[in-house]
Amino acid sequence: MARLLLVRHGRSAHSHDGSWIGATGARRFEELYDAAPIRDDETPPASLIQAARSADVLLASDLPRAISSARAIAPEREPVVSPLLRELGFNLPRWGPKLPLDVWDGLHYLLWTARLLARTNTPETERATSAAEWVASHAARRGTTIVITHGGFRRLLTAKLTTQGWSLVRGRRRYHNWSAWELHRPHDPAAIAD
Repeated sequence: MARLLLVRHGRSAHSHDGSWIGATGARRFEELYDAAPIRDDETPPASLIQAARSADVLLASDLPRAISSARAIAPEREPVVSPLLRELGFNLPRWGPKLPLDVWDGLHYLLWTARLLARTNTPETERATSAAEWVASHAARRGTTIVITHGGFRRLLTAKLTTQGWSLVRGRRRYHNWSAWELHRPHDPAAIAD
């Protein structure tokens, strides 16, 4: 059986000061956040480090926080990196009141929840389809593949992977940094002939 662990990266080295910001400030925060690696004091859970030791494949988004997260869990390995696994853009309006960053993030989450429920086709959902195909093409036929990605994009990627025959392991899906969602796909005996 093939196993995927879709992991949200560690905490970013770029943090917000808690001030209220408008849409322009939220976009600027996103730019700085995307340019930053994880914090120097960030330590992945021991269970994730152990899983990485025995993983057959290590994949990561090309954003610095995902690459540095992959190196934190498996310092002896270089991940296979792709922009397909990048986080969803905020896609914020040009206008808007000043709000806490968490509110902007919450609005973004609600927007994507509505799009997922409505099965809206967007450039981001098309990228998620391509990402799911790319992940599946790199996944170990039998064994574990770890994918370091981002909280929002992981939702889209999971939805697309389940349409390709992957099954999400039941249980509570957490969203915090270093959280892992596990998917399985039964082994295809016909693939051994390759």
